Amino acid sequence: MDGDLLNKYNLKNFTYRMNWEITRKCNFSCSYCVNKQGFNEFETPVFSPEEIAGFFKNTSKEWLILITGGEPFTYPNFAEVCQKLAEDHYLQITSNLSLPEVYDFADIVNPQKVFMLSASFHSLERKEKAAREEFFNKCDYLKNKGFNVVVNYITHPDSMDKMEEEIKSINEKGFETFAIILRGNVRGKTYPEAFSENDMKIIKPHVIDFDIETKAAFGKLNYYGHKCEAGSKYFFVKPNGDVSRCATLQKKIGNLFDGTIVSDKQELPCIANNCNDVYCGLASVLPQKANRFRINKEKKKYNNL
Repeated sequence: MDGDLLNKYNLKNFTYRMNWEITRKCNFSCSYCVNKQGFNEFETPVFSPEEIAGFFKNTSKEWLILITGGEPFTYPNFAEVCQKLAEDHYLQITSNLSLPEVYDFADIVNPQKVFMLSASFHSLERKEKAAREEFFNKCDYLKNKGFNVVVNYITHPDSMDKMEEEIKSINEKGFETFAIILRGNVRGKTYPEAFSENDMKIIKPHVIDFDIETKAAFGKLNYYGHKCEAGSKYFFVKPNGDVSRCATLQKKIGNLFDGTIVSDKQELPCIANNCNDVYCGLASVLPQKANRFRINKEKKKYNNL
């Protein structure tokens, strides 16, 4: 892929960005899902749409809220939550589109306030014709309502022989696509390390940025020492509301639900050896590097959290 999607859906267009893992519950049971790790770490508290809108209003900022999971539509009254949030903020949502509430969402949420709806296509979970038709019917419904629907294709060793054909078919239906390099375990093998050279050749043309994706997948996406907006303009939120600087440096710096977010007024130096935030990280990192004194000071502060 030539990076067109990266330019079209540029996260840098938004000053403040909140990556909200709204829940870890999911109606799919993908054995390879990274979110299975720590699934029962904590219960997801449930709030009304008005309460959730109030939590964000209390920050006094206009956010791009990137809502992930788990499966976001398993959260009670999710469509209404998005409707309220879209009154004051912009949304990006990643979903497998498997639940009927998707239609409610399409009917009541302002599509002009949804930056992107990333529809996750799990080839193995949707083997049956009816399951595939259901997925694309919802994609069509959302698109006809004015939403920017982009299909993300989950790579898997068992679907490599049909990946190119399936992506071509999705494109012919009128949807942009990008592939996500699998990070997980399948039958005792760890991926992406277990992908063959030929597999990676098949995957490469379909990812948004192959260099960034592979570095992230192999633990080599390194911005150490660079100034970064994580902790000042970009944050990661767990299902229990705990806020951290990013999805990589996850020590708690406050809680969205009790209004105790502590944000820095200036960019902080990155102190991680690998960025797990990938494109959110790319949008936050700056070309300038901090000096050694500032880096060591930030490491000490983080270690004392």
